[in-house]
Amino acid sequence: MTINRDFFEDLFVLEMANNHWGRLERGKKIVDDFAHVVRYNGIRASIKVQLRDVDSFIHKDHVENSDVRYIKKTLDTKMSKADFANLVDYIKKAGCIPTATPFDEASVDFAQELDFKAPDYKQIEKDIKDKKSAFFYPNLMERLTKNDTLLTPDEFRYLYFGYVFQPKYNAFWKSPNEKKLNEIYGKEKLENKDYDEIIKLINNSLSEFPFDLRQLNLLAYTYHLKGDEVNSKIASFKFHSIMNAILSSGDGKQCETGFHVLLVEHEYVLLNVFELESKSQSLVDHCDYLSFEKGKYQVDGIYFNIEKMLENESKVLR
Repeated sequence: MTINRDFFEDLFVLEMANNHWGRLERGKKIVDDFAHVVRYNGIRASIKVQLRDVDSFIHKDHVENSDVRYIKKTLDTKMSKADFANLVDYIKKAGCIPTATPFDEASVDFAQELDFKAPDYKQIEKDIKDKKSAFFYPNLMERLTKNDTLLTPDEFRYLYFGYVFQPKYNAFWKSPNEKKLNEIYGKEKLENKDYDEIIKLINNSLSEFPFDLRQLNLLAYTYHLKGDEVNSKIASFKFHSIMNAILSSGDGKQCETGFHVLLVEHEYVLLNVFELESKSQSLVDHCDYLSFEKGKYQVDGIYFNIEKMLENESKVLR
């Protein structure tokens, strides 16, 4: 059981539009100012830009027409693809979610290119073992355990993908409290004491494996039912941040750009969040391919990169 939670719940969208004036440094200054407010208030926020393929957006017969204010403004605020990629990366590192309004089909494609980056496992392993690094794993894990809501999307990527290098990582992991939890969920009516027991059991499981998306989602929902909105939002923040880390790792369109996951269960949590139902599962190279009923959705299936799971499984089965 996974509770559907709206990605946009409690999300503030901060509009940058073209106020960067086509200059990367000015764009970064706007991001810094937004991020300061976001961190100070402990909120989830997206910084939204506008994307245009300027060369085709303005008709060639009107490019030189400086009398039309909109044409001049569009040309003056043009930013290169390299600078946009730099700006999007800067937004992520500032702890915000980059979003965009694409004004044409070419910009839709470009927005998707900007949206994901496969994890560089060699670099991640190096950084999380370096005590001087901002991504030193024990420090990041301590912050996660202490419910630090200022952890950035980049730090969550290091936490999630860096977990494959931790001795406790087990691709076969199952919550030791699953049976007890199912017994409680099976009751006809839940009381306050049941909520307390659920919270206790889930927190116990998360102490063993902090990236159990199903349990985090249920924890957020149980806190909500109990009327504890503060802890509900903290659990929800962790759930969404881990989901964002997965979604930032690929687009799922082919094996080479599959979403990277730690557990098979995470594949089905992602499908559940987007209300997708798979028809079959198959192994394609180092990817799980979940296929859909033909014609039901805009895609025929989704690829998940499970290379680190396969490596872990081979170690466990030796």
